[in-house]
Parts: sequence; C-alpha cells; structure tokens
Amino acid sequence: MSKKVAVIGARGISNWGGFETAAREIAPRLVERGYDVYCSCEKNSCDLDTYKGVKMIYFPFRMPKNYELRKIFEVLYDLYFIIISSTTLDCDVVYSLGYNANILMSVPRLLGKKVMFNMAGLEWERSKFSRVQQFIIRSLYLLATVGTSHIIIDHEKLKPYVPSRFHDKVVFLTYGANEPIAAPWNVGTIAEASKSTEVERLLPHKYWLVIARLEPDQHIATIVNAYLHGTSTKPLVVVGDFSSKKYEQAVMEALSDASPGKEVILTGGIYGQPALTMLRHNCCAYIHGHSKGGTNPSLLEAMIHKNIIIAHDNKFNRGVCADRALYFNGAEDLQRHMRAIDDDPLKYATLKDRVYERVTAEYSWDRVADQHDSFFKALFRDETEGFPGAIDTSIQQSDSR
Repeated sequence: MSKKVAVIGARGISNWGGFETAAREIAPRLVERGYDVYCSCEKNSCDLDTYKGVKMIYFPFRMPKNYELRKIFEVLYDLYFIIISSTTLDCDVVYSLGYNANILMSVPRLLGKKVMFNMAGLEWERSKFSRVQQFIIRSLYLLATVGTSHIIIDHEKLKPYVPSRFHDKVVFLTYGANEPIAAPWNVGTIAEASKSTEVERLLPHKYWLVIARLEPDQHIATIVNAYLHGTSTKPLVVVGDFSSKKYEQAVMEALSDASPGKEVILTGGIYGQPALTMLRHNCCAYIHGHSKGGTNPSLLEAMIHKNIIIAHDNKFNRGVCADRALYFNGAEDLQRHMRAIDDDPLKYATLKDRVYERVTAEYSWDRVADQHDSFFKALFRDETEGFPGAIDTSIQQSDSR
C-alpha cells in the first residue's frame, strides 16, 4: 500500500510564493515515486480536485484581506491541516512548510505519524517586524522544534540556528529551480504585467535587475543608493512590492535625489511567469540583496537564467553561489562591481555558465524530490540516525565555503 504524505502550510499550488512553489514541484514528483500525496490549499485559490496526481484539500473558510486578520487565519489554517492530515486523512507523514502549527506538532507523533517542518529562513530576525513580533515568531519556532520529529533546513548554514539539543532532528533537504523556457523579447508582455509604463523603454541586456520583497533585509535602499551615486546609466529595474509604508518612503526619498541620466523603474509585484522569465533572461546582471537565511528561490532563478549575479555578501548567498558570483557589503562594493561590468562585460561572461552549472547540478527539482524520497523511506525503516550527515555529503558543498 502506498504511503500517505500531507504537504501542508502552502497556500495552494496556484500561488507563487517559495513554499507554494516547493509544494507544486515536490508533491507531483512524490506521486511519481509511488506516494499518495495531499496538499493544503486556501479556499477559492483554485478549483482543482487533483493536480498531477496530488489531491487538493481546501481550508473551509475564505482568507480575509486585512493583513493582521489574515495572519491570525494563517495560524488557524495550519492548525486545521495538521489535525485533519493526521486524523481524517490518516497520513503517514505530515510535512509542514513553516511552523505556525507549532502547538499541535506533537499530535501526529502521538498518533504514530512522522511530522516535520521546514524552517525556511530566519523570520524572527527580519527588521520589518517589531521586537514584539520577532519575539512571538521566535517563540513559535522554538515551540515547533520541541514538538516535531524532524526539522528540515534548505541550507546547511541554518543548522546553528536550531537549538543544539535538537540537532539530531535536523535534515538538509534543499530547494530547486526549473530550466526556464526562453521566449523572444517582447517588452509589451512585461508592460502588461507591470504597474509602470517606464518599462516600455527597456532594451534587452541594457538594464540591471532586482526581484525581491522590498524590505530592509533585502537591502533595496542600499542597491538604489549605489545605483544613483554610481557611474552606470543603464536603468535599474526593481520588481516587487513594499512591505511597509515607512520603508517605501525611505526609498522614495532616495529616488528624489536622482541625477540626470539615472532611471529607477519600480514595476510593483510581477507574478506572471512569462514576464519574469523575460526580465531575468535579458538583464545585464542580477542584483540580489537577500540576507536573512536559507536558499532563496529568486537567487536560484537568477542562476538558472545564466545571470551575472551580484549578491549581498553573507554565508547563505556564498553557500549557494560559491565563487560563481560577485559579492557586495555596501554601496561602494556594489558600485565597483557595476562599473566593472559596464566597462568589460565579457570579462564576467564565464560567471554565467559557471553559476548555471552549479544550479543545475545541485538544485534541480528532480534531485530535491529524490532527497525527499530517500528521507521518507529511511523514516519508514526507522533508519534516520545519521541520515542528515548522509544528505550533507551527497550534496557537494566543498567549493561553497
């Protein structure tokens, strides 16, 4: 009989967040490997009963639009699915993407199920949250580490952030990226998906690109200031929505000081994959400011599009790109790299192939699904002791330190 696996915590396969992409990519591949898989979905997120063999299970209430109220409902959402997946659905494995269901993590274990959560990044360190919010998020995380049987990390440098007494629960299962389907340049496709008419003036390979949540931890203000006070005259395209009015105001104040010849294009959030693929495929370089932990999906996307990558200098980005990207610590570093690329782009062309080779070798979704399959089989044999180490050594990280 097939083993049942519930992938919960994602909003649904039709959404485009990191957890949603993971569910959409991993769950069908687990079906192909012989599992009976269920995936949580928000009410009205789509009308599918199944997706590539994955059974869709829906939250009975519609999510509110109010941000604060939605956060409360997201906790209820995760609690609901951890209960029904281990009782009504009688799943053998309950895999939670996130840890909102922390207080009930032990319920599946008491029922003889295997339960685990993916911690993603260091949410409690994000400066967009107040100190009270950071305390609450970290408390939820620590409670989840107690109740769960295993803790999934997608980057080996996250292990020190797990309490040492639970290190034996840690399993390294990374994130993935798909080979893009390149389309001919069509600025109209980008313009239709953007909130800015300025994108209509873009030319292929003649702009810098940032795709991120626009918040302090992504160093958007640093990137904008570096560009405005640097020598490059290529437009800077920034894709994403601001997470707070205060940070938006700070960036807008920086933009008000722009000198002639400088153009920062704020497109707002773009969620259509054709437009995003076109932007990634045709930028002169991708600037990545993410700094708060884990393997960032947008960085993998930049890698698989063969971008020259200028990434914020931290252990997480270096762990992913190794020596196949350029790194910046502040505006001066970033300006220097942009100037060097402008002056001699061919000098950095080899980085495109090298970073592509790394992402296709280490971060394919098929490889990620194989890792999950191997881990689940070890779970069912009760042979997980030492398994995290086996996963670590199977992923060649020798050039990432």
